[in-house]
Amino acid sequence: MKSATTFRKFICPLLFNNIEKSVMDQVRKDLEDCDGFAITTDHWTSKAQETYQSLTLHYINSKFELKKVKILRK
Repeated sequence: MKSATTFRKFICPLLFNNIEKSVMDQVRKDLEDCDGFAITTDHWTSKAQETYQSLTLHYINSKFELKKVKILRK
């Protein structure tokens, strides 16, 4: 097992980027056949004065499944 620092600095961002790309590719594919969608946003600051923002996308895909994609940025 690699050290916690290696995991935090290299492995986690790589995993996040790969998963984010996969999810966004699926969303793009779903939205091609979608008639509409809704977006909500939120911004807040933690007690440690770190700012966060989120974006949530809601839509119904071609199989009539409700989808919710949430993106959180620090």
